[in-house]
Formats: sequence, structure tokens, C-alpha cells
Amino acid sequence: MEEYFKNYFEILGQKLREINTIISFTKNSAVIGQFTENIIMDFLRSMITPLSLSTGTVISPETHTKEKLNQIDGIIWAPNPLPAICEVNNFGLIPRNSVFGIFEVKRTSYASGLTKIADLFEKRNLYLPPHATENYFAIVCINTKETSLSNLKKRYPEKIFCLLNCNKSSELAINHEDMKAFVNFIGKIRYTYSMFGNSFKLK
Repeated sequence: MEEYFKNYFEILGQKLREINTIISFTKNSAVIGQFTENIIMDFLRSMITPLSLSTGTVISPETHTKEKLNQIDGIIWAPNPLPAICEVNNFGLIPRNSVFGIFEVKRTSYASGLTKIADLFEKRNLYLPPHATENYFAIVCINTKETSLSNLKKRYPEKIFCLLNCNKSSELAINHEDMKAFVNFIGKIRYTYSMFGNSFKLK
């Protein structure tokens, strides 16, 4: 059984290991970070059908013109009761009642990213509707030998999924335990959608 899931998660996360390829061509953290985010977004889209995945922000009557809303790396949503607006390619302004989960992607600069993550977490009620519990906020990480996740893990121990770890040969390898936990995280979101996704109405 253990060997089965090890092999399964190795194949499931195979595309994520393409991050090793770009690292061999450039050390520019901005370029690598953008590539990493795109790889993770593609990986997620294969898991969340029929839900949609966008970057952008979440809007609501409470925040309309009043709040300086955060840009969010990943918003998992369905166009019910309201579709997205200002939607271009993978960007959109997503109505809060249509949201089922949000997440941030971190590969480097964990310390500097804490402020944004803390703000998202503290204001999660602005971004997540009642049907999306606190479990539906995640931080997806890529752990390289140059970075440390200790600060993030201390503050958000149950929110962090480190999908790739740097191994002894300095290559990024699949973290089977966190991959399993992340699959369960997505499973909870899909279950919530199956229970509530077709029952929302505007009041």
C-alpha cells in the first residue's frame, strides 16, 4: 500500500519537477518564481474540475470601494451564484459567494511574504464565504536549500503544503506526505462544491 501511494504521488507530481529544468538555465528568482507559480496552477487545474482557478482578488458588498484588497495567487471558484468580472485569461475579480478556496504560492522570500500571508489569513472572512471553512486557505511551498520554512510552519502549521523538497543532490523531489495532505485539501473543496455549489441564490 505504501509503495503504491509513493509511486502514485511521484507520477501525479511529475510536472512539478520541471522546476528543476529552469533552475539549470537561470538563477533569477523572479523568473523561477513565475514559472513555479504557473506550473502549480496547471497542476491544480488537473485536480479541481469542474471548478475554475484564477489569480486576482475576491470582491463582495462589504469591500466594494472600501478595502484595499490583496492580490491572491490562486482562487478556486465556480460561476454560481455570480460569475467573475474583469476576467481576462487567468485573471478575474471573483465574487466572494462563488469562492471555494484560496491559496498562496511561495518558493523564495518566505520571510518577506509573511506580511501578505498574515493579512490574508487575518482578513479571511473578507475572501471566504460561510460555506468555505478555515481549512480552505493554503500556502503552497517549494522548499529549496537556500530557504527555510520554519517561520511559516510556526505560524500556520496546518496550512502549509510543501510539495517539493530539495534533496541531497540539490534537486527538487516530491514530498509524498505533503502531496497527500494537499490532495485531501483539494478533496474537501470539491466535496463542499458537490454539497453547496448548485444551491446558491442571490438574495
